[in-house]
Amino acid sequence: KKYSISNRFLASLSFNILKSGVSFLTVILLARWLGPQDYGTMVFLLASFVAFQQLLDMASTSAFFTFLSKRHRSKKFITFYWRWIGIQFSVSFLFISILLPDSIIEIVWQGEPRGLILLAFVATFMQQTVWSIISQMAEAKRESIKIQRANAFFAIVYFSIILGLSLFDKLFLPFIFIVLIIEWALASILASKIYSNHEHESQCDFESQSPDTASSVFKEFWVYCWPFIPFVFLSFIQHISSVWMLQEWGGSKQQAYYGIGLQFATVALLITSSILRIFWKEIAEAQHLGDIKKVEILYFKASRGLFFVGAIFAGAISPWSSEIISLFLGKEYLGGIIPLMLMLIYPAHQCLGQLGSAILLATENTKAQVIIGIIFSTIGTLVVFIMLSPFFGLELAAIGLSIKMISVQFAQVNVKNFVISRIFGWKFDWAPQIIGLGLCLSIGWICKYLFINIIESNVIIMFLSSSFLYISLISIIIFYYPLITGFRISEIKSEFWNIIDLLKLLRN
Repeated sequence: KKYSISNRFLASLSFNILKSGVSFLTVILLARWLGPQDYGTMVFLLASFVAFQQLLDMASTSAFFTFLSKRHRSKKFITFYWRWIGIQFSVSFLFISILLPDSIIEIVWQGEPRGLILLAFVATFMQQTVWSIISQMAEAKRESIKIQRANAFFAIVYFSIILGLSLFDKLFLPFIFIVLIIEWALASILASKIYSNHEHESQCDFESQSPDTASSVFKEFWVYCWPFIPFVFLSFIQHISSVWMLQEWGGSKQQAYYGIGLQFATVALLITSSILRIFWKEIAEAQHLGDIKKVEILYFKASRGLFFVGAIFAGAISPWSSEIISLFLGKEYLGGIIPLMLMLIYPAHQCLGQLGSAILLATENTKAQVIIGIIFSTIGTLVVFIMLSPFFGLELAAIGLSIKMISVQFAQVNVKNFVISRIFGWKFDWAPQIIGLGLCLSIGWICKYLFINIIESNVIIMFLSSSFLYISLISIIIFYYPLITGFRISEIKSEFWNIIDLLKLLRN
């Protein structure tokens, strides 16, 4: 029973809520203690290497998870892939530490010390690549509960260490990166046991296939990944140029303002992150077995439900951006009010984008994913340049990057969903986007206006009272029009009782 989609999702959500809450608190404290200048530098270094990892990866992690999700794979298959990861790390570390000229370091990383840059690279690699692969291996075995429990545990460990560094006045960027490296290396070693524990399972599935060899595995990955080469390169250019232009023309403070907005957006995406790999696994397996009806049902429910959750979050929090900044971060971050307000809207469409990418990658419709990605990576880079550069006179810094994220994301998501509807013969489902997001934002602003201008009180009391009214109105809408969430009322009730059963399962 614990391997059902419902229970795996609810368990992932529970642990993700815990993890996201702790991570959010960690980020807020880091932002306050480091200040906009150092925190902005940290955001810039980590973001630049996230983009660099995408270039190195060439969609191989997507291929790896898709292949693992379809059927059980041999130890040789796993070993070959980890060798590829080792090559990525070794070549990159050598390139950054020795081969890359100081002049390039000065231009790309704004003169930051090479040692600090290397620490940021290793920290990003351990968290974004190694831990991500280990998590995929666990999800491929439907061990969502175990891996999410581990994820939450190590988030708590990280928070505790950051708190300790602060108490001993040792909260410096090099120490923070070293903590990230050690933490996620240890987490990956321990979590790898989850997959190893399944090695006693029946081997008949992969033994019936031709044995894995270096050439066969390379060919399998090459067929999946080669269309991504131009897309990955353009995507890298877009991401690295975005953070670089913001750092060059806005500075570390603007980088911090945008980073805070992005962190709040990440909290809103916790439900999406809870279900994404579960969704990917089930879609890949269903498509492999020819169960297209299951693919359609999963996509309809996930896309409508996750988008409406994102819209609810945007309507509840976005109107209160100025109060959130003042309360959590202080006067130093007041310049980030508008970026935060905009970035809180971003997750609603981002969840649709992630689901769309997952279904295309899981069903190996890579050509569509690549073409759409190339088009919008190019458009995104141009829009960022226009928004941020002094040559066009806009120089909107963090506000401009936030506007780009929302506008380009909206266009890309709808193009991608239209293509998916044509591939699988579904109806293009666009109306809930306009209705759901518009409704939630309107209700959110009305509720804030009522309590700010009519019932004056403490900010926290007004926020909680406004939120209660907001949730009550949204609940009424869901009761009379439940399909806006992708579920019927009977299904919502059923999921409630599943939560009760899951709590009993977790307790045992």
